Amino acid sequence: RSMTFDASDKPLEKDINSSVLDSTGVLVLVNYPVKSIPGSIQDKVVDLISNRNVPVFILINQYSDLALLKKIEPWLPVTLRPGAGVDFEAQLSMAEGVERNPLFYSSDPASLKEWDALPPVLIPNLRADARPESQVLAFVKLNNKVLPNPLIVSRNFGFKRSLAIIAGDIWKWKLKAK
Repeated sequence: RSMTFDASDKPLEKDINSSVLDSTGVLVLVNYPVKSIPGSIQDKVVDLISNRNVPVFILINQYSDLALLKKIEPWLPVTLRPGAGVDFEAQLSMAEGVERNPLFYSSDPASLKEWDALPPVLIPNLRADARPESQVLAFVKLNNKVLPNPLIVSRNFGFKRSLAIIAGDIWKWKLKAK
């Protein structure tokens, strides 16, 4: 099930309440967090990640509120702070050794090259630093130059698992999918 919020503090789904979170196996947080999400839901998300060890996927983009992200930052694979510029479009560049990661493992080594050919996405004006125990799976590539900025980062630390994509407009990747 999903719980979707837009500008309102009530979910778009009419037949849902916060108890649906109690049975979640994985949290998928897109455009999270924003101010319109009720504090009780944000607290529930923190509880699920911190106390119940629910794995989390988060898409951190230009809509994510950095101050509200601080509530879940201890369990994310990156630390975040404000950027010094503007949002910009860039591609991804797969990190060395990523072919051994279960997320990208394929019997066809050439399949990783397809990731490098994906359309550009919007990189938010945030400074993300991978935690020491995290694995950077992809970096930002701008004008064919690989930057030290992580774009896809995973973390498996103790009983906590998380995956973050720091980009907006990743729907463009679907346009390139086979």
